[in-house]
Amino acid sequence: MGPSPPLGGSSLASSTARAGCVTFAGMVSWTRADVVILTAIELEYAAVKLVEAGAAPGRSWIEDKHDGLPVALQEFVGSGGRRLRIVVGRAPDMGKGSALTTLLPLVNALRPSCIAMCGVCAGKPRNTAPGDVVVGERLYDYDAGKWKEVGFEAD
Repeated sequence: MGPSPPLGGSSLASSTARAGCVTFAGMVSWTRADVVILTAIELEYAAVKLVEAGAAPGRSWIEDKHDGLPVALQEFVGSGGRRLRIVVGRAPDMGKGSALTTLLPLVNALRPSCIAMCGVCAGKPRNTAPGDVVVGERLYDYDAGKWKEVGFEAD
């Protein structure tokens, strides 16, 4: 599989070619992002797009598609005025297979310095609140699914 093209071609923002880049409403298309955030469900994706604190002046989330999947792009201002380019993508389904097939094209196209996953932390509702940052001490990889009365049901 060859590298994916830069993000571009959104019907939601005007685009024009300039020096090999695609421009979205005055913002040069991204052939690189600092951070790619992956979400598994629409609720998580929508929550990330609500974040406006620290956004570059006059900027808002730009909706687009990459390899047919929804992505949103936003530029934030970090310490010392450094611009931080954030892309959030939504996988079509939950699970590691869907996460990988969503992330790989984004990582190939944007070469991020950081990849993060945003989620609802459904396993600990009494110990967490919306907006909490939860970092695991260990990572376990088991078959994805749930035990039900009739046995194990794969996701």
